[in-house]
Amino acid sequence: GAYLGGTGSANYLDDYEEGTWTASVGGSSSGGSVSLGNTTGYYTKVGDLVHFFWYSGSSTVTTAPTGSIRLEGLPYTVASLSFGYSTFHYLHGNLFSQITTGGYPNVGTTFAYFVIQGTVSASLTMNTGGGKYIMVSGTYRAA
Repeated sequence: GAYLGGTGSANYLDDYEEGTWTASVGGSSSGGSVSLGNTTGYYTKVGDLVHFFWYSGSSTVTTAPTGSIRLEGLPYTVASLSFGYSTFHYLHGNLFSQITTGGYPNVGTTFAYFVIQGTVSASLTMNTGGGKYIMVSGTYRAA
């Protein structure tokens, strides 16, 4: 560890890590058939804060997942905090039929729900076919 801004215990950084994680996209009812062009995401963990990002590359959706659509495989379990939801951002993508700008990492799990813009609904519909892209990044507190 290292001390940041002083030598007191409150200034002691006891954890710093960089690594990769394996991303997937699925649904709460069925996973569908999604062939991702890239599944390697990257993260940096400082203390209990995890920043993650991932770009799918050109992907193919043969059968769309059903239920609440989610980004799966986050590198750490999301902390269960009272009113402690964080967000992630979705950009450069054509994966969904509705407009989404991201969503939220789900507490107590290793996945994050995409939500329809302007709502809290995760009942998005995925576009099928090839040439589908997704780019996400976000930060959450690890359990």
